[in-house]
Amino acid sequence: SRSWIMTIDGHPARGEIFSEAFSISLFLNDLESLPKPCLAYVTLLLAAHPDVHDYAIQLTADGGWLNGYYTTSSSSELIAIEIEKHLALTCILKNVIRNHHKLYSGGV
Repeated sequence: SRSWIMTIDGHPARGEIFSEAFSISLFLNDLESLPKPCLAYVTLLLAAHPDVHDYAIQLTADGGWLNGYYTTSSSSELIAIEIEKHLALTCILKNVIRNHHKLYSGGV
């Protein structure tokens, strides 16, 4: 597979190409601001929502990333729509993480 680093709409991102698919990972937060209870909550949000699929949280030394998986057989219009959804979901999860961090660190 081939991988690259980029920015999508101001968000740090990484991409990886496989044989018939590719993934895009958008940065959520550093690990210090993503404690286990918050990570569990965000993971449950992803798992519980019926319209959220093909996404996964990936933890690296840099922090947490929201991965989205796409097939290369999809039309460019469909891929663009799905990437817009990925961006929106990333923004929502960043807000959830930020609010969770404020609440549990005494910042509210």
